[in-house]
Amino acid sequence: MTEHHDQPRNPLSDALSAAEHSAAARAYEVPVELVRTRARRRRAGRTAAAAGALALVVAGVAVAVPRLADGDGGLRLAADADAPAQCSVSPAQIRAGDGVVGADGGDGGWVVETRVVPGTLQPARQGRWTMAVSTSADMQAADYVGTPLGGSIATSVVLVRDGAVVAVLDGSYDMSLEEARSVAVDMQPQPFPLDVDLAGTFVSCETGEDAVLDAGTYELVATSTIRFGLAARGSDAPGDSHDARSTSEPLQVVVPAGSSTPLAGPTTCGATDDELRDLADPQTNPAPLLLSARSVPRTAASGKNLSLQLAVTNDGPAHIDARTGYPEVVLVRDGVVVGGPGPIEAIGIDLSLDPGASTPLDAGTLLLSCTDDTTPLEPGDYEIWALSTFTPLGPDGARETDADDWSAAAGPWPLQVTGDAVVDDQMPGLLEMTCGTSADELAQWAAITQESPLAVEATAAPADGALSVTVTNSGDVPVTLLPDHLSAGLSDGEQVVGMGLTAMYDATTTTLQPGESTTFSTTYSDPEGCDGPLSTGTYDTWVALGVTVDGTPSTLVAGPVPVELATP
Repeated sequence: MTEHHDQPRNPLSDALSAAEHSAAARAYEVPVELVRTRARRRRAGRTAAAAGALALVVAGVAVAVPRLADGDGGLRLAADADAPAQCSVSPAQIRAGDGVVGADGGDGGWVVETRVVPGTLQPARQGRWTMAVSTSADMQAADYVGTPLGGSIATSVVLVRDGAVVAVLDGSYDMSLEEARSVAVDMQPQPFPLDVDLAGTFVSCETGEDAVLDAGTYELVATSTIRFGLAARGSDAPGDSHDARSTSEPLQVVVPAGSSTPLAGPTTCGATDDELRDLADPQTNPAPLLLSARSVPRTAASGKNLSLQLAVTNDGPAHIDARTGYPEVVLVRDGVVVGGPGPIEAIGIDLSLDPGASTPLDAGTLLLSCTDDTTPLEPGDYEIWALSTFTPLGPDGARETDADDWSAAAGPWPLQVTGDAVVDDQMPGLLEMTCGTSADELAQWAAITQESPLAVEATAAPADGALSVTVTNSGDVPVTLLPDHLSAGLSDGEQVVGMGLTAMYDATTTTLQPGESTTFSTTYSDPEGCDGPLSTGTYDTWVALGVTVDGTPSTLVAGPVPVELATP
């Protein structure tokens, strides 16, 4: 599924209540990451999936499913242990959690409503399908001054039949109001209605696997959890925030009869790369948005994460506003999809591009077989393909109902998949170098770094603000680096007593073949003392490079490099 955020993200919480920045909110480890984790849920046995489909039947034969009666008169299925949590409650229980809560515990007179946009549904019997969920907020009295702005925190979609939840959209999450009030969110506030574009397959409550639906009539029910506030006239910064949870009225959906064999989409396991090639060719796919590569690794370890950076470019003559998500990435061998696309973070991205303008898109997948999501790809040569879908937006930021989505592919890029990686098992973990970090700990970390397959050499000269780290692949297999930050600490021989400015890096990967080197450099201001100005004299400078090596986050430490601070 997809939630909407701009890229780069702007913190809604900065504009809303300060309570969202409280110690309790920052210490809360579950919500947003929990949503993403559950969106990444993988199940064994995932094979072909239909493009734009909906479903739940076995060869046209209805299956009797045990049902349990609830005290509220609703029904719930005896759900499989691997089924989503929404399967364990009745539709009435889902709706019972709706409401609006402000910082003072009241609803402030706000009424929040959620609906499924009928024209966005394409029912089918099995596989992937798309829809849009729209949420609005208003006051009964309609006497407020200003503009309500907000963002979606979580969205859940279920299929109901005969009064019971029978399937749940994979990756969707039903967040309670109590949980929402503990979440510190990071998103760009948008005017209402808040439209959420969703794409995915349904999970059967009976089996916990991809659903195959009986033909017939179902009820589609969506639940949206949002955060919003009222912005003063002429301002884009909402005031005191409210959390709201709203469940839509059931929308009848007719799943048509037909072949139970799913249609193969371009990223389906076992599909040929013919459609991907057509979507990547402007002659056969004259879409106004083009997908291309900015940084693609040449090698990667089997079973590990493959990270790449793409770019989307407006190839048309007019300005384009559109919404997309992280691209799907697949691995092709001998013209057939054999790996990916893998789970994708539930985040959407709004684009605003003038003619010829581009913006980066991060993408990635695990190097696993697409037949069961657990088996590493066999070592060898593969091709990488990426696919993105774009939804046109109108001037008000809402999807254009009379315009079709665009799809664009990019590739192929050659990739050598190596055998079981031992590089990540030999890498140091994470270290945060701060004021007070002991010199002994840094020396130990530097020794661990030098024992890894990466040799690290540092140079630092606070006098002219130069800081560099050279990383050399001293191992016998290629490694992929994704740098994050570079920082310097000055030690008096016992502990860090001064810090240099930390440099942050764009998410661009670098692949080092055995024996190859790369240098990360920056300039920084005069080091600042931890307890006041640093005295004149000689200090030991330690350099820490935060980097992801073949999917494993690590801190590489080098030093000490003696530097002399002169009198200012």
